[in-house]
Amino acid sequence: MSEGDGRASQEGGPFTEAATAVGEVVAGYRRFAADAGELAALETRLAGLAAVRMVGAGVAAAILVTAAWLLAQAAVLVWVTAVGAPVVWVLLALAGVNVAGAWAVGWYLRRLSRWLTFEHTRELLLGGGEDARTQTGSASSAPAAEERS
Repeated sequence: MSEGDGRASQEGGPFTEAATAVGEVVAGYRRFAADAGELAALETRLAGLAAVRMVGAGVAAAILVTAAWLLAQAAVLVWVTAVGAPVVWVLLALAGVNVAGAWAVGWYLRRLSRWLTFEHTRELLLGGGEDARTQTGSASSAPAAEERS
C-alpha cells in the first residue's frame, strides 16, 4: 500500500468526504432556514407593533376629527342663532345633518361589505367552478388548462 492509500482508508475514503460535504451543505441550509425564520419572526413582530401604533394613531385622529366636527357645529349654532333663528330648530337641523351623514356612511359600508363574502372563490371551491372562472375574468386561462390535461 502506498502512503496515500493508507491515508484514504484511515479517513474513510471518498465516500466519507462526500458525506461530510453533504452534511456541511445540509447544515448550511438549516442555518439559513433558522436565520430566515428568525428574520420573519422579527419582521412579523415589527409589523404587529406598527399595526398597533397605526390603530392608535387612527383612534387619535378620529377623536380630533370628532372634536373639530362638534366645534364646527357649535360655531354654526352660535352664528345662526345670532342671526335670529331659534336654538331648537338649529339643533334639530344639525341633528338631521348628522343622521343623514350616518345613513350615507352606513349605506356605503353595506355596499362595500358584499366584497367580504368571497363569493366567486366559494363558487370555485364548492362547485360552480367554470362559472366562477368566467365571472372573475380568468376564463382565458381555462382553455390552456384543458390543453394540458
